[in-house]
Amino acid sequence: MMDNTPSNTVINNMQSAQPPMETKPFESELMGLLNIFAIVRERLWWGLISAFVLSCSFLFYTFTQPKLYESNASIIIDNKTDKVVEIQQVVDTGLQNEKELVNYEEQMRSRRFADYVVESFSPAERAKLQNAYRDEDGNVPGLLGFLGKSGLTIKRNGQVFKVYGTHRDPECAALLANRFVERYIAFQLERSDTSNSSAMLFLEDQVSEMRRRVEIGESALQAYRAKYNMVSLEDSQNLVVQRMKSLSEAMTVIQVEKLTVDTQAAQIENIRLKGDFLRLLDIPTVNNFPGIMDTFDNLEEARAEKAKLGAIYKARHPRMVEIEAKIAKQSDNLNQGIEMAIAGVKHRQTELNDRLVQIKTELNKAEKNALDLDRMAIDYNVLRRQIDTDKQTFEQMLTRRNDTAISSRLSNTNVRILDIAKAPLPDGPKYPNRFRAAIIALALICFGLFGVPYGVDLLDNRLKSCFDIEAFLRKPALGDLPLIKGMKRNELSRALLNNSDSDIVEMFRSVFATIGLQIDNRPNQVFLVTSTVPAEGKTFFSANLAGVFAKHGSKTLIIDADFRRPSMHRALGVENKNGLVPFLSENHAAQATLNGNMPNLGVLKIGENCFFLPSGGSANNATELFDSKLFTDVMQRLRKEYDTIIIDTPPTGIFPDVLFLAAHADHTIYVARFNLISRQRIKHVIQDIDETPAKVLGVVINGRNSRKGIRYGYGYNYNYSYGHYYNGGYGYSEYDRKKYRRHYQMSEKDKTEADNQS
Repeated sequence: MMDNTPSNTVINNMQSAQPPMETKPFESELMGLLNIFAIVRERLWWGLISAFVLSCSFLFYTFTQPKLYESNASIIIDNKTDKVVEIQQVVDTGLQNEKELVNYEEQMRSRRFADYVVESFSPAERAKLQNAYRDEDGNVPGLLGFLGKSGLTIKRNGQVFKVYGTHRDPECAALLANRFVERYIAFQLERSDTSNSSAMLFLEDQVSEMRRRVEIGESALQAYRAKYNMVSLEDSQNLVVQRMKSLSEAMTVIQVEKLTVDTQAAQIENIRLKGDFLRLLDIPTVNNFPGIMDTFDNLEEARAEKAKLGAIYKARHPRMVEIEAKIAKQSDNLNQGIEMAIAGVKHRQTELNDRLVQIKTELNKAEKNALDLDRMAIDYNVLRRQIDTDKQTFEQMLTRRNDTAISSRLSNTNVRILDIAKAPLPDGPKYPNRFRAAIIALALICFGLFGVPYGVDLLDNRLKSCFDIEAFLRKPALGDLPLIKGMKRNELSRALLNNSDSDIVEMFRSVFATIGLQIDNRPNQVFLVTSTVPAEGKTFFSANLAGVFAKHGSKTLIIDADFRRPSMHRALGVENKNGLVPFLSENHAAQATLNGNMPNLGVLKIGENCFFLPSGGSANNATELFDSKLFTDVMQRLRKEYDTIIIDTPPTGIFPDVLFLAAHADHTIYVARFNLISRQRIKHVIQDIDETPAKVLGVVINGRNSRKGIRYGYGYNYNYSYGHYYNGGYGYSEYDRKKYRRHYQMSEKDKTEADNQS
């Protein structure tokens, strides 16, 4: 069943009328840009000074340097040179692969080639190159320095090499580039000539040596032929080889036939041993013997006739005796035929054996003749092959020498000049380049104007904007409250209750609306208000948040749960005699009253629909009191009595009280002072609170200085020029745990004196 109290009705209507806020991608990007511009505006003087110093320093340095002029010449490495004669050394001097271009470039950058170029300068050219760099003491740089990176640059684009000469004198810039490419071609030709001269000397010696070796070899071969009469050695070897081939083929045929005959003879012997005489007819040689199958057919007919007559006549009947004689005769004929066939197989077997022996004998003789011829020809062939090898080497050396002699008289390089360098105009130096200097100066201005403020902001990770809340803390931003000047502390805290400042009223109405969008419609909700350290505005925010709930018809109770150093009573201008501390400490007297009506806790009415429960003093055992059964009972009764309860707590970054109070609350509102605590510290504290039932509902930025710009928010940022914030007792500039603990351990007398001073 739903509770239709005024506050819940207002929140429910607000939630149904306004859907939760969603940030579209374009809006997020726009907010990010606006945030950057806000950062720049906050540190505008940093940016202006940085931009001025950087750009002026660069321009001053640039335009006080001597002018440098640049000229360029180019050479190309051809894939192939023009064909003059079909000689590899002349024709095939082009590029073979990409690695050769790298070799050309390395040659250009080598110290050897640099010395080669320096040697080509005349005394007048040397003086002209060096005089432009003469210093006040008369010292001049070495010529090798002009061929380094500062004076000469090589850039490759495919097979084209561009050589850039840089010098203070325009004519010297062109001289450096042109002399470099001219000397490189001369360098290539000189290397080629040196290689050709060395090759010619080597080839001449080799040709003479090979000629002498060929002559000696031919004389030795001629003497060997005469000694062994080996004029027709090749023909004799061919005849022997042919005869051996024929004998080998004949022996192969006989061996195949003999294998067949031997197989048949083995089958015959096997059958005869088994006594199955008729199975010999299955052997092709026996079966094909003339007359055997006719005799076998006659025998089978006689046996069939005997079987037929046996059914009619007895064994001694003349017809039976006649058929028996016929069968015996046919059987004898069949046996004789088979024996003759077997004898034929054995005869063929013997014949093949004799033939095989004869062929082997002939083959052995032929092999012996061949071996004799081979032994006689070994030395001959060795001499012959050596002479052929020497002749071939001699012909190659002779051809190579002739080709080298021709190539040494031709231009043997594939490098040629593509463009020559011209002296640049005096009014067109490469350095300083006005346009380039202007672009760089503009870039430095932009960097100083935007980059330096943004970089400083990145190094300063203190919480400054609603954008920091949502992007880093991953929590909704409930409000962005400006620094207010010109009002006393109790006036600020009762601004909503007294309706004394319309601007503050509107700010907290916006906060109230944003909270309504974040919570559900459950009745009797309890809010914890906490922060990281003191002086972040919990008391101010709690009092005015209670006031805005009360103005919307909600019966609201403020509980001062800061037992360490209570301050809500001073902010509201009431006494702090009765309250939670004495009630919870005297639990033996209060326990009995809890069974009846609400006990007298010291609740004070401070405005319409708004009530205040003081702390009633301070206590060092706050966590034990909050963790007691009596405090749980009190909170349950207060939930039934009030629509909204707002608990002002000690700072969570110092004391763990909130973690115990969270068991009795629904939501936590985190108040963070503008530009005071680091985002990482706040995030760590929020993560601890989110482990409790009262998760952090959102974060409120308090005390934003309007002079430092308005960052991304929700539209309720006000650019006030008020000043005084609470009192001087909360003027801490940074987090210091020991410092704050000493602050909470002051005596009551010291606290009173500090309050009076502030």
